Amino acid sequence: MGGKNKNKMKKFGLPLQILTGLLSGIIVGAVFYKNPGVETYLKPLGDIFLYLIKMVVVPIVISSIFLVLLLG
Repeated sequence: MGGKNKNKMKKFGLPLQILTGLLSGIIVGAVFYKNPGVETYLKPLGDIFLYLIKMVVVPIVISSIFLVLLLG
């Protein structure tokens, strides 16, 4: 059978991914705007996001400093 039709789903390009994230952020902001209990809904998601960022960034920074000291 044809290999071209095997993967009909097209990958999103980076500009489309950025636009999708921007629009979804605007929609979430519009839904939760001036809602007094919004912190209870979104705080766990924000905490998870920050922990994931720290989990990625801290090892990269420490290994970069280590390599500069070791090789430089």
